[in-house]
This record gives sequence, C-alpha cells and structure tokens, in this order.
Amino acid sequence: RLARLWASIQVSYYGGKYSIERVLALDKYTRSTSLLRVVLVCVGTPLPMVFLVMLQELLPLQEPEAGWHRNYGFWFRVFMLGVFVSQSYLVQGKYMVDDFAYSSRQLLCFVLGISGIYTGASMVVGANLAFPIPFFYITMTPAFYVPLLLLLYCILGKSRKLTKYVCFIATQKIMGMLYPIYQLLFHKASTTDFVLPVILLLPVIKIVVKNVVLYFTHHLEDLTPEAVIFTVDFYNALYLATCMESASTFHAMLIFIVTDFAQTATVLLGMQRRTATILQRLREATGIRDSDTVLDVLTSMLQAPAILQTQYRSGVRVRSCFRHKLDRKDLQLLYRLERLPGDLIEHSNILRETLGVLYTTECLVLTAYLEAFIPLFYCTYMLFMVELPNAKYHTELRNVTRQNVQYTARVVFFFGFLQVGSFVLLTLLIRRNCGIKILYNLAFVLETQMALVQGKLMVWMLVTLACRVVHFGKSARSLCTW
Repeated sequence: RLARLWASIQVSYYGGKYSIERVLALDKYTRSTSLLRVVLVCVGTPLPMVFLVMLQELLPLQEPEAGWHRNYGFWFRVFMLGVFVSQSYLVQGKYMVDDFAYSSRQLLCFVLGISGIYTGASMVVGANLAFPIPFFYITMTPAFYVPLLLLLYCILGKSRKLTKYVCFIATQKIMGMLYPIYQLLFHKASTTDFVLPVILLLPVIKIVVKNVVLYFTHHLEDLTPEAVIFTVDFYNALYLATCMESASTFHAMLIFIVTDFAQTATVLLGMQRRTATILQRLREATGIRDSDTVLDVLTSMLQAPAILQTQYRSGVRVRSCFRHKLDRKDLQLLYRLERLPGDLIEHSNILRETLGVLYTTECLVLTAYLEAFIPLFYCTYMLFMVELPNAKYHTELRNVTRQNVQYTARVVFFFGFLQVGSFVLLTLLIRRNCGIKILYNLAFVLETQMALVQGKLMVWMLVTLACRVVHFGKSARSLCTW
C-alpha cells in the first residue's frame, strides 16, 4: 500500500499527457533535425548560464565593513539578480496567462523599472538601518514583489489564470526559502544519528513541492514537465550537490549515494514496467506493424480516423497550450481531429496510455539531464571559485580551500558520474522498449522552450550561488536565496 501511495504522487508518472499537437511537433523535430544539432543543443544549453555565473564572480566584491556606499560590487549583483528574476517571471507569465503580450521595449522597461526599485529600496534600507541588511531575503521581499504584482494586476486585471501564475511565483519563493533551511538542518544533523532521516526528508520535500507546482500549472499540460523539472528538480539537484560537498563524514556521503541509487532504481523499474509491452500493444491495437517506434505508430494512428475513433479520447487535448511550428499538413490534421466524432461504444485506452508515456519520458529525461549536469558544473565551479578573491565571502565555500578543493571536487564529480550512468541507463531502456531516441526528446524541449529553460537556468543558478555571500546578512547561510 505504501509503495502504491508513493507511486500515485509521482508527478513524472501521473502528472499529465502529451497533446496531439505536441506529438506532431516532436515527430517533425525528430525527422528533420540532425544528430549534430541535437548534441549541440544539449551541450550548449547550459553555457550561457555558466558564462553568466563566471562573469558575476569575476566582478570583485568589497568588504561589508566598508559600508553600503562602497559596496558597488554587491549592489551591481543585486541589480543583476533583479533583472534576471523579473525577466524570467514576465516571460513565464506570457505563456501562463492569456492576453499577456508585450514588446521587447516594454519588457526592457518593466525589467529595468522593477530591478531599479528593488535595488534602490535596498540601498535606502542599507543606508538608514543596517548594512549588511539582516535577513535580506525576507526584509527586501516587498521591494521586489509589490511592484511586480502591481504591474501584473494593472495590465491584466484579476483572473483565475493570473491567480494561479502568482501562486506559482509564490511557490518558487517559498521553495527558495525551504531548501536553504533544509541545508542548515543537514549541517546540524550530518554528524549525529539523525543524518539518515534528514537525508530521506529531501526526496519527500521534492515530491511535495513538485505536486504543488503541478497543481498551479496543470492547465498548461504540455508545459508542466519543463515548469516542474526546471524549478523543483533543478533546485533539488543543486542542493544535493551542495550537501555532498559539505558532508563532513563518509557515512553521510554514503547514505546520499545509496538513497540516490535507490531512487534511480525505482524510476528505472517503474519505467520498465510501464513501457515493456507498450510498442507491441500499440501495434496490436492499431494494426500498424511497419513502424519501429512508439512515436511512428502513434503518428500513423493519428492520420487514420477509423483507428482513432476506436480510442478513448476523454482528457486528450488536440491543441497544445504552447504554439508549435507545424507544417500545413499537420495543421490540417489537427483541424480534422478537433471535429472527429467519438460515437463508438467500445474503446481502447492505448492512445491515452501512449500520450502519458511520452509525457513521463519527457519528465524523466529532463530530470536525468539536470541531475547529471549540475554536480559536474558544481565541482568545476568550486575549482574556479577558490582561485578568486570573492571566495572568502561565500559561506558555502568557508571550509573549501586550495589545499582540499581537489578532494571535495572529486567527491562531487564521482556523484555526477553516477548520475551520468543513470542517464545512460534511462536512454538505453527507453530506446529498447519504445524505440525513442531520448536525446531528440531532450533537445526538442530545450530548443522549442528555450526562453523558459534559459530563464530558469540563469535565475536559479544565479540566485542560489550569488546570494551565498556574507553581504546578504547574517542569515545568508540559511536564508540566502530568493
């Protein structure tokens, strides 16, 4: 019963289904995109974020004791964070709320205005009350979110989708507070007998937050994998790498590795059970036996109205909430499918099941991609940071020096290497059972939703790493992110 309950709350397995429009878009991308481009997209997607993080750390910080007026490096960092966070939120709003349209000039004005108000208000507080500002994360929240929310409600008015969007933003804010608190709890428990339950608490937090994010984005079914994974799993993987780096005992590191291995095994076994016979059953239900992949059989079914009419289509969306670039032939097909009657008594559920498998595949490949990349990036980041003057201001690097950074980086790199192995196993499993080239699925999401992906990558990495400096107040170690 406990295993069934745990499975029932897994967003990756029961969070949604592909729309038919997204199936056609993925099929077109798979057929028309070269392997070289796919590899370049997968490898190149994190590079702007990496460049931005490195550039930020090259800008020198000043001693907090010098006062607010001499800490120009810190105020530039605050302004830059305001720019990227507000830009990311407004771009997300364009996809999540109807009739939210703006020009590039308007977006620039909105972003600079919100960031200027936020930075200016922070400077006023720092000049008149205290610097560093205590509990910066909490103290300066109104200076950023009040102008943002006023802008949204003035432009769009009150609506159900806007309310869900605001709740989605609030969830990200709360998550930015929750994970640093968890890290503090882990530091306190890492040398005690409570380290095991504390480590086991991390996947529970991830599941709960993922379901909350899903609740506020469920009406955007095709966008929920990216919204959930690049918000919750990204943050979770980053803090997992951080905890691995700061784990003070081999016992704690071993528990982390074993726990992660158990979760990976559970994912692979669940995917194996779900997809072992999907291609065979799909062929039998449709009578289409000359295709070697689930995607090929599915697209052939969509072009055969007689077969499609035998499928149970309740809850299946024809149109996507995300506008894809489709050929004229595919657009005409969507038009016909919207008017397809469903008057047969006996129906097969294989269409809904296959659309759900494609949704799950997208969720799992995005998660595996982030969990493999982030530890490898973080160990590189540590090796880079210890050579810079700003390292002395970073609270997470307080116990990392030029003498011990090699050992610490090797621990995180080994963990990342295990995640790469998980990604490879997932790739082979889906390729064998479904015939799907998983790298194409990954590149499809990264390229077609580039604005959303890049925004979240930059925001979460900048916010998490940039705010772990002493200039954000004495609470920076535990409440240092937005």
